[in-house]
Amino acid sequence: LRWLVLPWTLLVTYPMILVSTTLFGTLAVTLSLISKHLGFHAGVYWARSLIWASWVRVRVEGREHLRPGQSYVILSNHQGAFDILALYGFLGRQFRWVMKQELRKVPFLGWGCAAIGHIFVDRGNSSRAIASLEAAKSQLAGGVSAFKAKLVATGEAGHSSQPGFSSAIHALVRTSKRLRRPPPAAPSRSAWPCRASGSSRGRWSPGSCASHRPRG
Repeated sequence: LRWLVLPWTLLVTYPMILVSTTLFGTLAVTLSLISKHLGFHAGVYWARSLIWASWVRVRVEGREHLRPGQSYVILSNHQGAFDILALYGFLGRQFRWVMKQELRKVPFLGWGCAAIGHIFVDRGNSSRAIASLEAAKSQLAGGVSAFKAKLVATGEAGHSSQPGFSSAIHALVRTSKRLRRPPPAAPSRSAWPCRASGSSRGRWSPGSCASHRPRG
């Protein structure tokens, strides 16, 4: 069935991305006027709809390691296009995504993320990145975690290329006693790998989302 990947991607997956992002982005903005927690659930169903439309299967392991009511700093390998969708849709935790500020300008996606309270940081300015996280710390309580995906495929694992992200995350870990840091989740490279050039190639295959024991 590998020959079906390209037509399915062009005729179903890409249109679904546009429709789902428009619909759930608008819903996130609307629900966030009532509660940011409600707005977050719009993002959950956005992620699940794209996972389902792509015929990707997600298996979650280790969710029992995360204590109810405990906030965490969640660091994830970002080796494929489905990492964020899998974690957003199936981790079962409220979190605020630490993301590059350029995404705020993306129609519907950026508007919804801003309404929910996801954390936009300036990757090229450490002081501004830290200030953004400091301003958002009041949200990271009562089981709401901070989530950062690390783009291993394009070299972000070597933090020197993005000092703002690295400094901001380390500052958050140092200054908040409530937040703890699990090791990275299992990669989704087998489902839809990222490449250094920014291109990707789709394959239908199962992925996994593993949550390991937290480290204090």
